Amino acid sequence: MNKTCRNAPLLTIAVPTYNRANYLDLCLSQICRQIKGREGEIELIVSNNNSTDDTDDVVRKYMESGAEIKYVKNPENIGAEKNVIQCFDLARGKYALVFGDDDVLCDGALNAVVPLLKDDYGVVYLKTYSYFDDYRAEAPKRKLNARIVYKNKKAFIRKVNVQFTFISSNIVNKSLIGKDLDTDCCLGSNLPQLAWIFPALFKADRNVYLEKYLVAQKADNTGGYKVCAAFGAGLHRIFGIFRERGISGGYFNIISTNLLVNFIPSLVLSSKKKADNFQQEDFLETLVPVYRSNALFWIATYPVLVLPRKAGKIWHKTGKFILKMCRLPLRFQT
Repeated sequence: MNKTCRNAPLLTIAVPTYNRANYLDLCLSQICRQIKGREGEIELIVSNNNSTDDTDDVVRKYMESGAEIKYVKNPENIGAEKNVIQCFDLARGKYALVFGDDDVLCDGALNAVVPLLKDDYGVVYLKTYSYFDDYRAEAPKRKLNARIVYKNKKAFIRKVNVQFTFISSNIVNKSLIGKDLDTDCCLGSNLPQLAWIFPALFKADRNVYLEKYLVAQKADNTGGYKVCAAFGAGLHRIFGIFRERGISGGYFNIISTNLLVNFIPSLVLSSKKKADNFQQEDFLETLVPVYRSNALFWIATYPVLVLPRKAGKIWHKTGKFILKMCRLPLRFQT
């Protein structure tokens, strides 16, 4: 049950999956349709983490229809993070995209992306939007079509920011980062992909942001991990790993500021509204030990954690406005 590209491809799309056959079916339908005619350029891998549902049947359906898929089924469940890492390790392409099984490659995405990959970039970022039921019907009406090439890493980081954590949006130049990459360094964070996204970003002379909606992300579908543990403690630990390797902390301060002012408060407010869609966690127990010395945490994040949802929402909006007017985030970065 295994067909593969004979020569080293330009791009590998690798999909880790576990017991989400329905999502995977939609995911593969879009990828396989767009790969047709580009089989020599694009390698497709599916890594099945020992699913017990109809995943085998879904993959077989596409292979029997002529799709070239390297299909790997683990003899036992190795854990979600290690399955993601396995996808990256198996990729033979110059560029690699590890793609979530519940995400969708929008119509025409590969036609927009593949020509770019014939040049040398570190990270190629694909703009994303969230959908609930119908990714086509819910696509943003505003049409964007810009390609922004960044030589300045700080400018690129400001643009992508927390979205470096969204695995399906970040195509990485695997040939740039070498075979000695420590792909296990981010294990335990629920963000293993940063082990190769950050090295590619920092080693590249140029990175690209595609200002066009190319990936549809299934909304409210975290896969069960604790959001503050991942985007608070986990991401903070990853920043420390790369600081120890000599990467300037100023790059990560850009992301940390956005985390504390925008991203984490928004996640907390959402989790308070839709608790059934998030793993319950003690926000204070998770975040205070990590950010206790960061003044911005106490100003922008802490009140949202402890106030009732409506009051927290008001504080979040008002606080963002005040901080913007005073430019306080720049002062409180650590």
